[in-house]
Amino acid sequence: MGILSLFRRKTKNNILSFEGGQGDSQENAVVIHAPNSIIGIMAEYKFIENQYGVRNVNWKLFIQSLIKGNGKNYDLLTIELKDGTKKSFYFDITNFF
Repeated sequence: MGILSLFRRKTKNNILSFEGGQGDSQENAVVIHAPNSIIGIMAEYKFIENQYGVRNVNWKLFIQSLIKGNGKNYDLLTIELKDGTKKSFYFDITNFF
């Protein structure tokens, strides 16, 4: 079972999961519930890989930044696809940040 599968399912104590939107805006952020930053950050990249393929093959990280707002912490990852198109993803990381 891959890490993305672990995040798709809810655990008994809701320790390891993600929910929310598709990540295309702060209001529609992917909410990650993780026991620590290492697993939380891995989940961010797996979420993107699930949609766009392998990192550094099909896409590369363009910029990553921390945004604070509405009492929450967000990771904003902008990637660049092979054709030069840029896509941004918002992750609510309040749970593990």
